Amino acid sequence: MLADRCRNLTGKVKAYFGVLADRVYKDGFIYRVTEIIFKLCYQLNLVEWLKRAGRRAAPQRNPELYTLAIIDAYAILKWAAVIFLWVFRERTRVSVAVAWYLLVSTLFTYIYYHLWDESAYSPLRLFAIRRRIINAIQAFAFSNLVYGYFYGIAYCGEFQGNNALLDVLAFSVANSLTVNYGGISPNTTAGRVLATSQLAVTFGLVATIIAKTLGSSRDETSETL
Repeated sequence: MLADRCRNLTGKVKAYFGVLADRVYKDGFIYRVTEIIFKLCYQLNLVEWLKRAGRRAAPQRNPELYTLAIIDAYAILKWAAVIFLWVFRERTRVSVAVAWYLLVSTLFTYIYYHLWDESAYSPLRLFAIRRRIINAIQAFAFSNLVYGYFYGIAYCGEFQGNNALLDVLAFSVANSLTVNYGGISPNTTAGRVLATSQLAVTFGLVATIIAKTLGSSRDETSETL
């Protein structure tokens, strides 16, 4: 009995790796590794777990309404969480890890649903387009809030200058827009790496917006020809 189970498991493993090798051969190694990373991040994304729970609890007539409510509630809660960390000047490892998780998950969610997922290339209703515009603004603003928390609280020792609330927020926004702000500056290598990472996050958001805009414009042009 045990031998049969082992043979069945071995057969399934061989079949899985055979399919994986075939896909790697067809699509390329880099694409498949990237796909695995996206799937892993998708499974680790808290908002996806909440959306699944909402669909199960929602009435069968209108599950989309419950899903949107959960997404909005999660957005409000993550803003509240970072503001809480800032107001109470929390800088423990857990607090900083939560802030990083919320930042990375926000960036991943935005890129996933605007570039990677199949739904990003299907026709959208006006309501969905407007929500995506709101999400873009919200993602940019939230990233500036989190980096403001990093500059003013979590990693304040890596920067020199006034770390008052408005000054730190001003530096965060200015840095994300590659504008020089003289009140605060990094004084260590870690501080410079952190400030540079904000530019990478901003670039990811802006590149996603531009890619979607050019793609939509190209589709509209092809339809009119």
